[in-house]
Amino acid sequence: ETGADTPLEERQARARSIVGAATRMASLMDRTLETTRLETGQFAFDFRLVDLSARLREAAAHFPSDPAHPVVLDLPDEPLPCWADGERVAEVVENLLSNAVKYSPDGGEVGLGVRRERDTAVVSVSDHGIGIAPEDLGRLFRPFSRLHDRSLKGIEGFGLGLSICERFVRAHGGRFDVRSAPGEGSTFSFTLPIFGAAAQARPPLVVVA
Repeated sequence: ETGADTPLEERQARARSIVGAATRMASLMDRTLETTRLETGQFAFDFRLVDLSARLREAAAHFPSDPAHPVVLDLPDEPLPCWADGERVAEVVENLLSNAVKYSPDGGEVGLGVRRERDTAVVSVSDHGIGIAPEDLGRLFRPFSRLHDRSLKGIEGFGLGLSICERFVRAHGGRFDVRSAPGEGSTFSFTLPIFGAAAQARPPLVVVA
């Protein structure tokens, strides 16, 4: 408890702690509701023609600047048309960028790139952070699953971000791939369909079951 005789700095510190706890709880509730909607098929996707190169540049531009973790882009100058929900793609990319920074406590470049492989676009986010042990890779996309590693002490998270991202990508007909090694960093990549005849046949609104 705090009273009138409590030092101002202590009261401010406690107030910040309360606000921080409330913010984290609200974020957890939002993520949990989002996961529930995905699991029950109540999450709607707005698929349309998207210039993936432009969307990735926009996501990188909106990402908070951090001198210790400069974002290096490897994106084509020409448009890369994909059949996707641009907002959800941006959410996936921003989550991956955030994780790359979070799990690189010593700093280092974060790479964001895309390449075309036949009828598929492959988006990748790489870092030079703490990396992931091989035995932990299979747990990354499980809801509420966090890695138990001493090097992760003090790094906050709910274990929901990657699970939601994986479901978003799967709803696009894509898949995730992770390449990592302890102490050597990680590369998360996911695929999206290039716009074409097959994509045009898909409905503009998709509900994940």
